[in-house]
Amino acid sequence: MKRIVSLLNDEISKDPRASKFRDTLKKRYEVYSICSSFQNECRSGADFIVKKCKRWGILALFLYWIRAVFIVKKIKPDYILAHDYFMALPGWIASKLFKKPLIYDAYEFYTPQRGVKMSKRDYFFFIIEKFVIKRSNLVFSANIERSRLMKSAYKLERLPVPVLNIPNYDHSIINKKIFNPHFITVVYEGYISYTRFVDLLVDSFEYLPGNYKLVFIGAGADDDKLKKLILSKDYNKRIEIKGRIDTKDIIPALSKCDIGFVGYPFTNLNNRFCSPNKIYEYPTAGIPFVSTNQSTIWRITNNYHICEYYDPKKDGAAGIAKAIQKIAENYSDYVNNLIRFISDNKWDKEEIKILNSFDTLS
Repeated sequence: MKRIVSLLNDEISKDPRASKFRDTLKKRYEVYSICSSFQNECRSGADFIVKKCKRWGILALFLYWIRAVFIVKKIKPDYILAHDYFMALPGWIASKLFKKPLIYDAYEFYTPQRGVKMSKRDYFFFIIEKFVIKRSNLVFSANIERSRLMKSAYKLERLPVPVLNIPNYDHSIINKKIFNPHFITVVYEGYISYTRFVDLLVDSFEYLPGNYKLVFIGAGADDDKLKKLILSKDYNKRIEIKGRIDTKDIIPALSKCDIGFVGYPFTNLNNRFCSPNKIYEYPTAGIPFVSTNQSTIWRITNNYHICEYYDPKKDGAAGIAKAIQKIAENYSDYVNNLIRFISDNKWDKEEIKILNSFDTLS
């Protein structure tokens, strides 16, 4: 059986996309994952976890790259799979050193745009991705829009294969959903950042009755700011922060809630053409959601009527509250629509894309 080594800049238990790729590829290959963590350093099954020192900043990442390449040498894989731009460069280096095909899975799409300020960090990883993606034997993206943008921006010969962020989970959970209109839980799951309008979501509870509760699942750059904002509110007892949880626990946790929240800015192409895990995870857990109206999100969800859209600038916190209440007042209609959505969006289709794509490398 041929071997694949998978490189990612996080614990695989916290990365839904890398976890699904691994589980899929295990059906035909021997798969080893090299991950990083600020917690522990160990080997768990086929996963190598390399500890990083948080206070070392970017240096910790560079040292992890070196360690990862040495681990690849020990594994002696037939293919090298690099997840996200964080691992593009060490993936390419390992590919060249050991003369093995490189597969690159692009989580994002950052590129310089006229009139849009790009941070030094983003530009650094853009340069790496631009260099590596042209030298990859196979490229995956998160949706067809991003594939087309990458092909054009990077002048690629082939269109990256779009693999959607659909959960690999038992969809029967939706039939077990019980909605109590007297106790409604709104949930945000994902990266905690004000750029994703988590502050507006907190503010929206000024307009919602006392039977509404808010739960945050995740962590991010604005953890402390969010906690301070919540503490400043008279209704802070109705808001809970649970932190990050393992991928396997996300759908069960979401299924205990009633309405999801999605928020992304429109500042660059990456955000304008995003299709995050959340827009598939919420339906799989049996809950409708409110969302910003990016064109890709709209294309994926609009025909199903499983969510309500809001404009952060135009609608503000009051508009978010209004969208939440609209879903609560017509809850059964939205849940019935979820059934058709998850029937049309199953991981099985994405699994076939991955396996067929790897077959072309043989």
